[in-house]
Amino acid sequence: MKPAGSGDDQSAVPTLTKGLVRMLESSQDGKLDLKAASQELKAPRSTIDYVSTILEGIQFLKRISSDVVQMTGA
Repeated sequence: MKPAGSGDDQSAVPTLTKGLVRMLESSQDGKLDLKAASQELKAPRSTIDYVSTILEGIQFLKRISSDVVQMTGA
């Protein structure tokens, strides 16, 4: 996966969204550490927070703490 800040910024958010969703779905308990996601996806933490806020807004996930989110219904 191409790092988020490496050129085509229009594709960064959809690519990161897909990455976060994949990571959440593969998690045993539906929880995801956003610091780890930022490192694995090679994206700035602020962009990861932006995407997670959008997913929280559509009730796909909820924030457990400042660093951890959980898929709703998990």
